Amino acid sequence: MDFDVLDEHEQGEVVQKWLRENAISIAVGVLLGLVLIFGWQQWKAHRLRHDADAAAKYQALSDAATAKRSAQIKPERRRHSFGSPLRSGLVFR
Repeated sequence: MDFDVLDEHEQGEVVQKWLRENAISIAVGVLLGLVLIFGWQQWKAHRLRHDADAAAKYQALSDAATAKRSAQIKPERRRHSFGSPLRSGLVFR
């Protein structure tokens, strides 16, 4: 249908008819678009929270491993540096 041969009233009727026929599709498309945008934002926020939580857990595990390692190393150093010479009777001056 060519809009040039229709007057203003007929063009309005054609547009209204088209809108009535396609209203559900338009509404579903707009709703789907909004849901996708909202869902994508929620997914990004979820991933950000998950990554931050994983980083905090990793940091806690790393700190605990470092603390355990340093606790194991310190007594060992004390034993070798102070314990062995005293037990053997050697005194360094």
